[in-house]
Amino acid sequence: MKKYIKEMLLIVFFVAIMWILTTTSNAASISLTPSKTSAEAGENVNVTVSSDCVGRGNLTVSNGKISTNKVWIEGGAQSVTVTVGNSGTTTITASAQDGILSNNGVDVPISSITKTITINSNNNGNLNNNSSSNNNSNNASNSGSNSNSNTQQQPQAKSNVATLANLGIKGQYDFTGFRATKTSYSVTVPNEAESVEIYATKGQSGQKITGTGVKQLNEGANTVNVVVTAEDGKTTKTYTINIERKASEETTETPEESSEETSTEEQESFGLKELKIEGIEITPEFKTDIYTYTAELKDDKTSLELTTIPTEENAEIEVTGNEDLKDGENLITVIVKEKNTDKTATYQITVNKISNEQNTTEATVNKLQLSKKKIIILGAGIVVLLLIIIVVIFIIKRRKNANNNGEYYYSELYGNDDKEENLQEQIEEDYDEQPKKKKHSKGKRFK
Repeated sequence: MKKYIKEMLLIVFFVAIMWILTTTSNAASISLTPSKTSAEAGENVNVTVSSDCVGRGNLTVSNGKISTNKVWIEGGAQSVTVTVGNSGTTTITASAQDGILSNNGVDVPISSITKTITINSNNNGNLNNNSSSNNNSNNASNSGSNSNSNTQQQPQAKSNVATLANLGIKGQYDFTGFRATKTSYSVTVPNEAESVEIYATKGQSGQKITGTGVKQLNEGANTVNVVVTAEDGKTTKTYTINIERKASEETTETPEESSEETSTEEQESFGLKELKIEGIEITPEFKTDIYTYTAELKDDKTSLELTTIPTEENAEIEVTGNEDLKDGENLITVIVKEKNTDKTATYQITVNKISNEQNTTEATVNKLQLSKKKIIILGAGIVVLLLIIIVVIFIIKRRKNANNNGEYYYSELYGNDDKEENLQEQIEEDYDEQPKKKKHSKGKRFK
């Protein structure tokens, strides 16, 4: 029995060792390394974030500013810029998103790390020395000099740029010729256009835009103002779109009205007979009279090449928004305009660009799921193997018990002390009923 116990302990020990090795191989860490541990007030310091794992790192800073709050760590270090404060210390903290990173496809918990940069204060000492040695006029001069020095040490002022990168109307009623410096635009829409949707794209990050969205139109003149507020919160610029909605036509049909209807039908057929984007598909399938489409871009491209063929040879085509693509939604506008008339047709494609980070994250998630499945299968196999070993040991033990003395066997067989006693009494009674042999004395025999 001791032999089987030793074998069982060896198996448990082996399983424990395998578990420890698996856990140890998936250990993760994140490091934070500033280029210097002390700096002047307002100075920029490069900070390197690295890890032996894959995942998103979150960064926070106190008494200072940082160029970005999030970095993607994979296959090397990432560098960020930290602007230290005016005095004391600047603290940088790096942590993993949701507290986990991926190591060899396995989700591993990770602790945050903090580094501190000491801010030098030599200027204060110089200021005191100058104050004690100079007269009042020199003190005033030094004060002004120190004031300028402090001004230079302060963080960079927020942008006062309040211009747009793009402005227009979603759908077929968009206008041509947008320029960031041009603040007034005019467009005429038919009577059936009861509303339009205004869109605008920021010229710089940090701007705020108001006045976009769906606007209800009255017959006649309509004015839509789009206001852009710069990052500084003070500078503003207003873009005005004058929309003329035509009046409703009379119900009585005249030859002139019939001609107008024919012209309208011709206008509806005017536009593009082919629209394609190289490398990606648009949804829904292109048709001349469908003006809004969507597409998804998974490649790391900053521009797209479009194929556009107008329905009329003399038509001019203007494409905007297909360059400088950013992560997320990008609006590509194709405006078709006839040279000699006012006929126009506008096609818009909303391209959702998925960043490499998102693609990598999806691949990592798939690897994690596959690894978890393998671990579950391996664990289930180990459990089944242990159960089989236990059953085999139990069977061997039962067979060994069967070879023991009868008393133990009967106890094992019946599992009841009363039955065992009754059985023993029955055996004794059977023994008493047997004929006893006559004992002979061992005395001498006489002839």
